Amino acid sequence: MKFDDFLHTVNDFGRYQKLRYFCICLTYMLPPVMVYTWSFAAATPSFRCKLYENDTVYDNHVPLFYNRSQPDESYCKVNMKISIKECHRCYMKTISTNVYTISRFILACSTRGIAVTGFVLATELVGPKSKFLTAIIVQYFFAFGQLFLNTTDKPLEVGVLALFQSKIMCIISINLFFQWFVQNLVFYGISQISFTISACVEILSYIVLHLLLNRIGRKRPYFIAVFCFAIIALLTISA
Repeated sequence: MKFDDFLHTVNDFGRYQKLRYFCICLTYMLPPVMVYTWSFAAATPSFRCKLYENDTVYDNHVPLFYNRSQPDESYCKVNMKISIKECHRCYMKTISTNVYTISRFILACSTRGIAVTGFVLATELVGPKSKFLTAIIVQYFFAFGQLFLNTTDKPLEVGVLALFQSKIMCIISINLFFQWFVQNLVFYGISQISFTISACVEILSYIVLHLLLNRIGRKRPYFIAVFCFAIIALLTISA
């Protein structure tokens, strides 16, 4: 007996499958939050790196000073009071690279791992008749995760008038306002409102696929979507 036949015998989409499917859908809201949260919560450092007047001289002197202060194996063997292991601690490398690699691995498991494995579990948990339904509904929660990220913004504690309290702050604010306007208009073209609209459009597309995919197949909706995208892309080209 095949597994699909077994599910059809016990129940294609019973209470147990619904409970597990709901839990999978809740975890499906995490990937968009973790992927797009950098766009909203990127930290601004409280310092600015100082640039030296002559970078070439600085680069040439750093290896020289490093070689004078770095203990090597011969020095450790001459000075028998400390071991080579303790001597090497003077120039141990930072673990930031290892922490970054491990964090990237955890991020991949939390995004692609949840998205791919969650989709497979959601579709294989039910019988053949309910696979299409579960495959579409789980995408709703992905789009809802984007909307949830957009609604978690906290109000500003400092008012707008604080930007114009001093002369220097006023000049910096006007300069930043102009740069923001030009960059968003010319380069980015994406704001918080457009991000919300894109999430809503994604939800509507899933609803349309949910209603039409089993009735008219995949070729016609795909052709219509690509054709409409081509027309809109041509309309956005400036004259």
